[in-house]
Amino acid sequence: MINYLKYSTLPVDNDAAKRIVLDADNWTIDDYKMLYHTHNPRKRNVNSVKPVVMVKQLAVPQSLRQNVLVAMHDNNSHFCLDKT
Repeated sequence: MINYLKYSTLPVDNDAAKRIVLDADNWTIDDYKMLYHTHNPRKRNVNSVKPVVMVKQLAVPQSLRQNVLVAMHDNNSHFCLDKT
């Protein structure tokens, strides 16, 4: 996705290229070069009065997810019960 958004290049695999083109409108790269997935959650109840909110999700590579989870959980003063 990053290569497509930055350089307009697609993978050689036609199926992968189609998926990227169809989903590209849901991805952005911000000024800090961070990749985000954006979407509008679907309303389950048609009569819901809640305003539609755009959800912006940071894309974290699989190899870094554990580090991010630890940093956001343990390093932000949220400890397990045995540590408090």
